[in-house]
Amino acid sequence: MRVFKKLLPVFSPDGRLACFKSPTRKTVWKGFELSADFLPAEDNSHGIYAVFDPGDDQLDDYDGVLVELDAHGVIVIGDRGLRAEHARIISWDDTGVAYYYARYFGPEDATRAAACMSPRWAYMYALYIDCKPRDDTRAAACKSPKYAYKYAYNLDRRARNDTRAAACRDAQAAYLYARDVDHAPRDDTRAAACRDAKLAYLYALQVDRAPRDDTRAAACRDSEQAYLYAYDIDRAPRDDTRAAACSDAKSAYLYALNVDREPRDDTRAAACKLPEYAYLYARDVDHAPRDDTRAAACRNPQN
Repeated sequence: MRVFKKLLPVFSPDGRLACFKSPTRKTVWKGFELSADFLPAEDNSHGIYAVFDPGDDQLDDYDGVLVELDAHGVIVIGDRGLRAEHARIISWDDTGVAYYYARYFGPEDATRAAACMSPRWAYMYALYIDCKPRDDTRAAACKSPKYAYKYAYNLDRRARNDTRAAACRDAQAAYLYARDVDHAPRDDTRAAACRDAKLAYLYALQVDRAPRDDTRAAACRDSEQAYLYAYDIDRAPRDDTRAAACSDAKSAYLYALNVDREPRDDTRAAACKLPEYAYLYARDVDHAPRDDTRAAACRNPQN
């Protein structure tokens, strides 16, 4: 069964890839394979751990390069991975191996060029091996919005058109670039951030630090962000943010409680979509019983 994990490459004194080792237990995979000390079973935690998806975010917690394994023998299957009795390494990330080679033996053009095949490893090479920015590692990092932002923030330590343009291909990277690198709002980073409702709200809150029609309209694509925009940025009720908040019972209740600070038919009707918020609306906003909130609350016997 083919699965994935992260391992650290081990090199011989003459620079050959000798084997891999675990980044946590330092277990050495001699001959590029390993057997568990004890058989894995449902009632224990033994075995060689690996995940099904090479993009699984659990792997972000570990140093090393991504390797592909052939797991065999006794296998215990989990939701996102497995524990195996035996595993054999059948492939690995060559760009990551080039990065670790340079960590051991120092920077050189060949390993840098290999690392530049990956935005992540190009960024890591610049940060930890070159310890300075270079045009080649920057260009490689700019193939990913995430690493373009990281390169600008941690290596260039200033804004550049190329890193900003790359960051603007992703809403989160654009918002972070504006907040942490530009330290100022710009039309391009704002427009990119506005592709996501939450990031539009955060841009208005932490970068513009003022309401604008474009960020508000983007925030209003999500009921919670519409409520937060009204509460934190407009600091006043508006028909558009209220209408957006009313697409969700909880947001409608919070809007009435904290923004309107008074009952209205529209927020009440929206809150009545769920028994819990019908009850809370009656208690905290109306401060009185009503047939509609009572009927909505009675759909749940616990209320």
